[in-house]
Amino acid sequence: RPFIPRLFLFSNIQSSLEIELNKSSNTDAGTIIISYLVMFLYASLALGKFSSLDPRRVVIDSKFSLGVSGILIVVASVSTSVGIFSFTGRKITLIIAEVIPFLVLAVGVDNIFILCHEFERRKQDGPVDETIEKRAAKTLASMGPSILMSALCETIAFGLGGIVTMPAVSSFALVAAVAVFVDFILQVTCFVACLVLDAHRAEDERLDCFPCVQISAPETIEREGLLQRWIRKYYGPFILNRTIKICICLVFLGMFMIGLSLAPQLELGLDQRIALPSDSYLVQYFNDLDAYFQVGPPVYFVVTDTNTTARTDQQKICGRFSTCHDHSLANILEQERKRPNVSFIAEPTSGWLDDFLHWLSPDVGCCRFKKQNLLVPPSKKREMCGPFDDDDDCEPCTSSWNITMAGLPEGREFLDLLDLWLAMEPDEDCPLAGKAAYGNALVIDRANTTIAASHFRTFHAPLRSQRDFIAAFHSAHRIAREISAEWGIQVFPYSVFYVFFEQYSYIVFMALQILALAVAAIFGVTAAMLGSVRTALIIVLMVIMILVDVLGAMTMWHVSLNAVSLVNLVICVGISVEFCCHIARGFVVGVGDRDTRSFKRLADQRAFDSLVYVGSSVSNMFVLFLHFLFGSYKCRSWLVSPSLLFPLPPSGVLRYHAHQICRHHCAGVHAIKDF
Repeated sequence: RPFIPRLFLFSNIQSSLEIELNKSSNTDAGTIIISYLVMFLYASLALGKFSSLDPRRVVIDSKFSLGVSGILIVVASVSTSVGIFSFTGRKITLIIAEVIPFLVLAVGVDNIFILCHEFERRKQDGPVDETIEKRAAKTLASMGPSILMSALCETIAFGLGGIVTMPAVSSFALVAAVAVFVDFILQVTCFVACLVLDAHRAEDERLDCFPCVQISAPETIEREGLLQRWIRKYYGPFILNRTIKICICLVFLGMFMIGLSLAPQLELGLDQRIALPSDSYLVQYFNDLDAYFQVGPPVYFVVTDTNTTARTDQQKICGRFSTCHDHSLANILEQERKRPNVSFIAEPTSGWLDDFLHWLSPDVGCCRFKKQNLLVPPSKKREMCGPFDDDDDCEPCTSSWNITMAGLPEGREFLDLLDLWLAMEPDEDCPLAGKAAYGNALVIDRANTTIAASHFRTFHAPLRSQRDFIAAFHSAHRIAREISAEWGIQVFPYSVFYVFFEQYSYIVFMALQILALAVAAIFGVTAAMLGSVRTALIIVLMVIMILVDVLGAMTMWHVSLNAVSLVNLVICVGISVEFCCHIARGFVVGVGDRDTRSFKRLADQRAFDSLVYVGSSVSNMFVLFLHFLFGSYKCRSWLVSPSLLFPLPPSGVLRYHAHQICRHHCAGVHAIKDF
């Protein structure tokens, strides 16, 4: 029995990629829901402060219902933002549903932790007879400005992502910006009210989630939180050691320099295989396409604003007649074909004008009229000879045909014969007939006796990488510009993939523009709300260092720059500010015990208190953010946070920022891989 090899067949149509992406997203729904639930559970439990292991005390001190209210505020924020943009007619994409809840929760839970922990701290430090409402008011007065500052910075930074011209990415950025701002509004209003109600519940010794049930429980023993205690006893003193500060600053300065050297090498593009499931048939299709296919996508050079029925314009386009210009469109494309490593054009050009005019040649014998019909005007129906008609009964359409183009038709006669050519099916006797190859290649303007538009088809060389696709796009546009400049006619190229790669002709400039605007906006907001230009400058400096490190990490991990990663860079700016501004304001205005709170204290002590009282709240959110959004990437920022600028001259503001901002130096670096 003869061996019959198996045949592997992989197909692809224009909608295949979208279908596969939707299928993948539907199968991920369960994973996403589980992630949300676990994330919500963590946030709810982390808000609790258990002073005793007695079950009666635990069910009272639990903050699960308060955490759920905070989570519902996040859901309401996202829903409000989505509803606003749906009402305006902007399409809501799948990435919005999958990513924005995580993003808003990451920045929103930070504020929840800060408010809850400050509220509890004031309970310990405040007067015994202070009412819950008064304590909540002081909490909001203390932490509200920093929450407003971070919300404004993030809203502006995310909103600037809307400048990106890719609709899906632009929608994502704008929805995120509105969701963050709505989340802020609800947190300083609705959540504070929930916080007061929960405090009344705990004071009345009512069960969490079941406030109608009241029990008798042991007295609350006010204790410092475990994380806050660990920072105070171990992490803070360690990180403020002068030697440790110098070492950490040197390490991160080295990282910044490495990132700065790698950033110019950042690649552009977005391989569509990355977005597909590993078991998708399209992955194997694209792999086989790269491995075996020896021709690239077709490319069309579209010509407009030229009167092809006139001899002078015909000579600007044709290539197979002796009087065609040396730098005609067909000749330029033929010369470019001979250097495919530069032009990325690998096949001869299919030019309708040359094929049509050669179809008229008497030697070819395709265009012949029966002699009895020679007196009929060209505008009337004329019976053409078939391939089996006797030559004595037929007459060539253009008996004066010449390789010099003398005697070839022009004007109305040109269009009449062109109609006959486009209506004829090619066969073995007349392969130059135009219906199959050029039936849809021309737009005829009969009113003005001209060709309004037409295209000339060729093929790219095999394109096996994003760099090849981008280079082919730029090369085709270069060729079109040269032809347009040579003859003053309008020429532009088109291929099926150009719509996805046009962004790379301006994305670098756009990235610099958007990031610069985001950084400038952050500087303006922080300088105005902190009242310190130097503090704002240091925050901006740290954000820039984070961005440079992220770009360097993208280069090392082969994460390319595209519209999606550009928005993620803008998000990185917003998240960096979220990690920085709370501790920054805590340092500037002073936090800590009432008997030690003074602007005249040493900068190290002010930074230490800011880290203990504010940093512990931010760290809770930071662990949540990394664990659920960025998976396996753990940040080493706790080893570098408080010390970046401490070796500099002893300015309190300057020293502090080592402390606060560098701690999140790794956040963007490790996060961009998963983005």
